[in-house]
Order: sequence, then structure tokens, then C-alpha cells
Amino acid sequence: MGKRYKAIDKKEEEKKAPAELEVVPQSRYYKPEVTKQVTKSGVVNVVEHDSGLQLVDVKKGRGAYPENGQTVFIKFKGMLTNGKEFDSGKLSFHAGRGEVIAGLDEGVMTMRPGGIRKLMIPPHLGYGGSNAPGKIPPNSTLVFDVLVVRIGSRKQVVEQQEDDEWLAKGGGEGFDAPA
Repeated sequence: MGKRYKAIDKKEEEKKAPAELEVVPQSRYYKPEVTKQVTKSGVVNVVEHDSGLQLVDVKKGRGAYPENGQTVFIKFKGMLTNGKEFDSGKLSFHAGRGEVIAGLDEGVMTMRPGGIRKLMIPPHLGYGGSNAPGKIPPNSTLVFDVLVVRIGSRKQVVEQQEDDEWLAKGGGEGFDAPA
């Protein structure tokens, strides 16, 4: 058995030749800086990406990470650093396509369904000096609490919306909820 593996390794090495590098999202394959901070609730690990985005995982999710173009469904609460809430609700967007502010997009790309994360988004990954909605002062650092509800394709999204509407209209009555 050992010889077989060695032979495979040699063949793999022979196949390796200078080739073009594959472009991969930096946030998936590099080790960001992790620092420990003491808070009222204990010690937390704060991860800082090269972009300046800081995040704290409250709960790790399960399943696959979103891929570029996949629809991501989140629940969120957006706040300023003073704790003043400027927005909250549900949102769906295509991951990695720039449909939301860059810091939110980057922070969600490394989350799995069911995951909860706090994102500290610097101004250059948020709204910067302009284009900020009414309640957000220019050059503000933003804090988002994010829950990834689910990740899916457009077809899965439509099917899920239809199921949600059917259930909201009373569909499924008389059926036991799945355990």
C-alpha cells in the first residue's frame, strides 16, 4: 500500500508544471489576524481581515459556504458604533456580486447557514464619505449582527418563497411538524 501512495505522489509531482495561478477569494484561503478581546460577556476572538473588516463568530453554522452568485438569505441588524440602530430586517442578495456594501459581502462569504456573526465594517467597506442613507453619518464604522438563514440558487429561492407563502395562507394545517 505504501508503494502505491508513493507512486501516486511521484506521478502528481511529474504532472505539476508551471501553470497559471487560480484566482481564489482571499478571505477563504489565508489566515487572518486573530486577537482576543475581553468583553462584559467574556473573552472573544476578533478576526481581522487584510481589508480591515473585523468579525466575531457568535455561532458557527453548518453546511457549505456560499459561492459567487449564489443567493444568500440573511437576517441582520445594522448599528453605528455608539449602538444606535439604523436598519434591521431580512435581506437576500447574490454573494460576491457587489449587491450590498463590500464589508457585508466579504463577511458573509465565509459563513455557513445557521451561523451568527458580528461584523465591524470600516468606512471604506461601508458607505465611505458619501452615498450613506439618511441615518448614517459620512465615514462611519458600521456594526452588523448577521444570521445566515439559508444559501441557495434562484430556483431554490423561488421554491422556498412559494412554500413560505403557502404556509402563511394556512397550508400544511393538519400535518405534524417535522421532528
